[in-house]
Amino acid sequence: MLAITSYTIKEDFSIPMNKQQQKLLHYSYDLLATRRYTISEMIKKLDGKNQKITSPCTADEMAEILASLIKSNFLNDKTFAEFFIDAQIRRRPTGIFKLKQQLKLKGVEPAIITQAINSAALDETLLARHLLQKKL
Repeated sequence: MLAITSYTIKEDFSIPMNKQQQKLLHYSYDLLATRRYTISEMIKKLDGKNQKITSPCTADEMAEILASLIKSNFLNDKTFAEFFIDAQIRRRPTGIFKLKQQLKLKGVEPAIITQAINSAALDETLLARHLLQKKL
């Protein structure tokens, strides 16, 4: 399993990708066409797929794929967290603690989680009242 913990986006990102990188990039596009992913989730998905390829990509090549997805804004943990919080509140209202826990499990950094929750301006009392109204 590749351990990609950091990545750098090069300003002159014009490096041509090899065949394996192109396959993984298209695989990531297919995944992103169905739902949003965090960077951490995408790393796990790409790593799993990379292990099944006959000549797998190196860690640097995987980082290039991730950098490409991040630069084109297909992967963005901040927008993922904001979207996730909004969707959770609409579908099944939950408290701030549970939202933080769910985002942490998805690999979103604590600073991003805090920022997304603060920007959502959640009122737990109002959420609790709404849930109570539904129950009664």
